[in-house]
Amino acid sequence: MRRHLWLAIILGTVSFFGIAGSAQSQGVYPPGGGMSPYSPGATMGGGPVGDYAGMAPPGGAYPSYYQPYPSISPYEHEFNQIANRGGIWESESENRLSLPSRWKFRSEYVQMRAERGRNLLGNRNAPIYREQIAPILENAGGGGGGNNIDDYVDALRGTNNGVGFNLYDPVSAKELDRPDMQGLRLTLEAENADGSGLEFWGLWAKDGDNEFDARDNVDPSRGNQQAFVQMLIDDPTLLSLTNPPANFPDPIEILQANLLNLRGIPLDDGTITTLADGTTFGGASAVYDLAFKVQTNIEMYGTGVRWKAMPLYKTSSLNIRPNAGIRYTAVRDLFGFYGVESGFLYDGQTQANQPSLPDVKIHSLPNGFDDDGDGIVDNAGTIEDQLGGQGGGGGGNQTATFSSEIDSLFYPITSILDNDIESHLAGPELGISYDFGGSKGFRLGGATNLSLLMNYQRIKLSGDNIFITTRQADLIVPSQTNATPNKFSSTATHTSVSPMIEQMIYGEGPLFQYIPVLRRSKLLRNANFRASYTLTMIAEMTRASDSIIWQGNPSQGIFPGIQTSRSTFRTSSYNFGVSWSW
Repeated sequence: MRRHLWLAIILGTVSFFGIAGSAQSQGVYPPGGGMSPYSPGATMGGGPVGDYAGMAPPGGAYPSYYQPYPSISPYEHEFNQIANRGGIWESESENRLSLPSRWKFRSEYVQMRAERGRNLLGNRNAPIYREQIAPILENAGGGGGGNNIDDYVDALRGTNNGVGFNLYDPVSAKELDRPDMQGLRLTLEAENADGSGLEFWGLWAKDGDNEFDARDNVDPSRGNQQAFVQMLIDDPTLLSLTNPPANFPDPIEILQANLLNLRGIPLDDGTITTLADGTTFGGASAVYDLAFKVQTNIEMYGTGVRWKAMPLYKTSSLNIRPNAGIRYTAVRDLFGFYGVESGFLYDGQTQANQPSLPDVKIHSLPNGFDDDGDGIVDNAGTIEDQLGGQGGGGGGNQTATFSSEIDSLFYPITSILDNDIESHLAGPELGISYDFGGSKGFRLGGATNLSLLMNYQRIKLSGDNIFITTRQADLIVPSQTNATPNKFSSTATHTSVSPMIEQMIYGEGPLFQYIPVLRRSKLLRNANFRASYTLTMIAEMTRASDSIIWQGNPSQGIFPGIQTSRSTFRTSSYNFGVSWSW
């Protein structure tokens, strides 16, 4: 067999010349030195070199950060760290374009309580109902309420044992229950090997209807025959039937038991006047003896992103990191009022042929007792209390009278007012976080964040029949072309700046590992239980209950309006959830 040796001859020749030649590799250069395979061109301060002029980059052929000293080698990682964690040496290295080395996801149940409004539900310059009718009763002499009238007026003014009793008093927003919200918070954290990273979060919380019902403060035996009251309003002649049907209830007793001492709203009906010396007079109170309810509702949602820098200070048990980011928060604040007024006047006069005292509705002091033994607790239309004596029984067997000078076209009349405010806040935030404990086991920590937020607010106010409810003449009569002439609505928008501070503290640890049933779950055995408390304060917020101009006299074109009353909105929340790390 003949073999060809030409391939061996060629490879041997190439190898010989390769060994005889020289090879160039990356060398070690002093500081400032560089590799320059081309002669200096014009851009480097030298003379012209033909077609290659200006092609060499300043400082050499490679970027400055590829120099072995004092920068890094192009063959090394940008971040390289060796650390002892729990007795085990760990090496971490990372390049700029690599994904974060640690991830964490949290899901938390939120139980949040919000701040109430602060203002009176009513016009502060208008008189409350007790102040309004006291002079009317005084001018009536002994006619109203029998011989107890002087003592009753003293009770209205708080000068005897009636101090503090309610007679259609207004409600302050501070009397309402604080809104309790429930919701969810989700957080995703991505952390690099050097301790820096990103945090994405989202929050939603909502309050159920938070209701104040004035009937809750009335004896349960009262107000259970509203249908019969409606029938008497529709047909006032039933109050004085000469031959009533069999088993027909006593209309007067029905009204005494079912017209209630609820609450009122002081209003400016266009008569409030303030003199140069500060003297203010005018106005009156709208009162409601069938229903009075106030509802509030708050909803919050938001999201944001934070960049967490490398730790300012880090030990095996303490980690302090600054952060910066942007956030968006929205708050929807709703206020609603609902009231029903019968239209009856009952001034306590014992003579039915006497004219009714204007605006007057007499109620016994709401002490929760049947002082005159007639089977009705705290009667409407009579004063059953012995105000000037030692208590009880003073009313005797007084007979109440109820004025039927009302138009069933209007009464019973329902008053409604709704105010809806949406606040949209967005802006930058700065903060610092601090964690005590290692990455494994139980640990504590917290975060403090400050924000300066642009606050855009939309306000929508609407309602119907807001007026002095004992004055039918203040209403506009419906017509075929306008069935609801007393309705109103208005809108407004405002933009302001709202500083915000948020303080959070937390505790976290592998609690599920110590619970026999839960530690068997693949989802929970490597998860941490987390509990935290967060306090948030946002300044310059407009509240729904505090942003109403309480005025009403539709016949004069006066309806409630919008005012901007700002205060600090506070929320405090307890969060409980689960955290997963990988």
